[in-house]
Amino acid sequence: MTIPVAYKSIDYLAEHSKAIESVSVGFYGGKPLLRFPFIKSCVNYAKQRIYGNEVRFSFTTNATLITSKMAKYCYKNVSLIEDI
Repeated sequence: MTIPVAYKSIDYLAEHSKAIESVSVGFYGGKPLLRFPFIKSCVNYAKQRIYGNEVRFSFTTNATLITSKMAKYCYKNVSLIEDI
């Protein structure tokens, strides 16, 4: 998925979830950590775009590619990391 398509999806979620208390954005398929800059970009964009709702972020990984920098970012920004 490209950044513009991801942002368009987040815009759609923001527009259609105003009456919902909490929304979730998940990243999965293959190895999401290979595209960690993409994840960060989407998380940051969603935090700016979706307000008034709790936004949870998650991704599925075996964590073999995680670095200490990624771990710190995830600790602050990602609600759930599922092990495969």
